[in-house]
This record gives sequence, C-alpha cells and structure tokens, in this order.
Amino acid sequence: MKRSLREHDVPPTGNKSWLPGQKGQGGEGMSKGYGGSAGPGTGPSGPETDRQQGGSRKASRKKKQADGRDLGPKGVALLARALRAEGFALGCGPMSRRLTLEDIRFRHLQQGRPLDAATEAALRADPRSGARTILDAIARRRFESRSEGQRLRKLLRYESALWEKGVLLVAGVDEAGMSPLAGPVAAAAVVLPPRARIACVDDSKKLDAAERERLAVEIKAVAVAWSVGFAEVEEIDTLNIYWAGLLAMRRAVEGLTQTPDHLLIDARRLKDVRIPQEAIVKGDGKSLTIAAASILAKTARDALMRNLCAAYPGYGFSKHKGYPVREHLAALKRLGACPIHRRSFAPVREALGLPPLPPWPATGPAPAAGP
Repeated sequence: MKRSLREHDVPPTGNKSWLPGQKGQGGEGMSKGYGGSAGPGTGPSGPETDRQQGGSRKASRKKKQADGRDLGPKGVALLARALRAEGFALGCGPMSRRLTLEDIRFRHLQQGRPLDAATEAALRADPRSGARTILDAIARRRFESRSEGQRLRKLLRYESALWEKGVLLVAGVDEAGMSPLAGPVAAAAVVLPPRARIACVDDSKKLDAAERERLAVEIKAVAVAWSVGFAEVEEIDTLNIYWAGLLAMRRAVEGLTQTPDHLLIDARRLKDVRIPQEAIVKGDGKSLTIAAASILAKTARDALMRNLCAAYPGYGFSKHKGYPVREHLAALKRLGACPIHRRSFAPVREALGLPPLPPWPATGPAPAAGP
C-alpha cells in the first residue's frame, strides 16, 4: 500500500514522537521522517566524502519518505496506527480527521452516499457494534439496489425490445379515476428516453401519496415528453366510464409535444389513434412507461380533487378523491349529489332518487344519463 503524504497531511500536533521511531532506521519520530532505511554510511573516501555521501543519501531518503515510497507495508501500518491514535485516518487523498460512526451513518445511510473502500475496510476492522450495524444496513441497501435493478430491467422488457429495433419514442399510457363517484377521469402519456431507469416507479396503486408525488416530479424531469388528459363528468355520464376513459387516453396522447412511434397501453387499444400500439393486461405492473403514466394520471387527478374539495365542501373530496368509501357515501346521503357527482353511477342515482340506468351498449357511445 503506497500513499503520497504531503506536508499539509501531517497532523497539527506538538508531540514530535507521534509516530514510533525506529532507532538505527531513520532516527526517532517526525524529526527523522516517517521511518526509513539505514543511517549515514561510511566509505573509503575519507570523512568529508562520507559526510557528503551521507547527506546525499539522507536527502534522497527524506524525498522517498515524503512521497511515501519508502514506507513499505509495515511502515504504512505503523503510520496508520499512529494517525488513528491522533484522531486521523488514511483515506483516498489528503488525510482528514477521522469520521465518527455518527458521521458515517449520516453520510452513507441517511444521505445515501456510496461507501468507499477505505471507510468500509475501517468499519470491518472496528470491533464496535455500531460499526457492524452500519455495515449490515449498507449490505441490505446494496441487496435492495440489486433487486431494484433486476425489477427495473424486467419492467423495461417491452420498451427495450422496441428500442433495440430503433423504435425510440415509446409512450406508456394509463388512466386513473375510473371507479370514483365524483370528478373526472384522468389519463397520462409518458415518453421516457431509451434505457432510462427511475427507481421505485411502479403501479400507482402500490405507492403511497408522498411517494407518488415525489416520483411524479422525477418522471417529468426525466421524460422526453409527458401529457395528462381528462374526460369530464358530463362526458362520463354521456359516453359511460369506459369510453370516457378512452377519450382521456386519446387526449393525453394528442397532448404530447412529440408524436410517439409506439404506444404501450394498459389493457386498452385506441382504435382512432393512428399509431402502432400494444395493449398489455395489468400493464402498470409490467411496463415502466405505463407505470410512470399511472403515477402522473393519479397525481394530476388527486390535485384536481383537492381543489374541487374547496368548491364543494362537506364531501371530503380532498381525502377520498371521490371514491365510494363509507365517509363519501354517508356525505352523499346527507348532502345529496353535487355538480361533480357522476349521475350514471348507481349510488349517486340512488341518492338522487333516480331509477337505475339500462345496460350500456356494448360498443360506441352510450345515451345520456339523464338529470
């Protein structure tokens, strides 16, 4: 192990014997260097020549000691031990005061910085339980990182197959808000750059609200293009929710700033969109771009419902986003339906005293849902 030790690397200590000297091998302490080879030699040329040769050898030895070439493994070990005793540690570069376990925990666990080899070796040599706890946490993080890499590779199998064929602008499309009793249905389209990987992206239903919001920001920053489209309550009641969902998807695709070469859609086909496409059943759990679209659609709709909560208080839209939970059904019974309730949905019609609707046509837009 060879290191370059410069003048500013020396600990600021007044104790000149901080490195154990080795008598007969370079003198004692810092006054004789970091430890080195034999002392002044003797020769056949007389005392003056001996002094000159000894001075030359001493200068050469000091130069080697200064850049660490003369230490050898034992010298480095001695140096490291002495530096640790003085509160210093060897690192990859100029030496600095040794990090405490709390410093290491903050940097490499809380901040997520990669653990360098020197610090890891020091932790492994440290007998304290705190060092072992940090190493165990790092090992878990590395395992999770490898697992996440494998998961992302699997999620990109549809996109990767297209990218390898030269089809680069691949848009994932998904919707959100099909089952709520109130509010519009949303859809999003996302085009990611080839080989893009965004950790933790998954089906929006598997993520909590804070994680969705965080990922939405990252997706928008990484994406080549993204767009969100809506179908309003009146369109849902006129077309039915299935066709309104397709309408929102089409609007999302048409809103992209770049026309995609291929669409990956969650279990649907957009027959009136002239772009090659593939319907993937449960696609938000099988395709990264569809999962990214599900997150953007969900977060956009949630934000809209929070705004609508202020316009229509008492229903709790900011909390349940219009889904048919107990709190919403109780408010609907107590307050009646508001303008953003879907009158084509049975619980809303029941609250309004309206008869059930006849079955929707199997294809094409449905008749109006009535008052």
